Amino acid sequence: MIECPWRIRKNKEIVLGETDLISDSKKFSLKNAKNILLSKRILNISFYEDLLFIIEFEDNLSLELFHASCYFEGWTLQGENGLDIWTLPGGKVCY
Repeated sequence: MIECPWRIRKNKEIVLGETDLISDSKKFSLKNAKNILLSKRILNISFYEDLLFIIEFEDNLSLELFHASCYFEGWTLQGENGLDIWTLPGGKVCY
């Protein structure tokens, strides 16, 4: 679940970002993001605590998440074997 700023990049270019959806919801939607990433294989996941969470996909695509609120939670990652990581208001990472 993502409730923070995010962007999808191809190489160094931003191809879609959370701000695009907010600014022009008629032109951009989450369907655009799904179309870009849905069939792509995940190659790597990088986590820079308190800064950035990056999921790298094939075709030089990446999804970048960054916490930008002192009031709201940012993102949550749930996985196998009880893995649960999330960011609290202010950006602190919890396990």
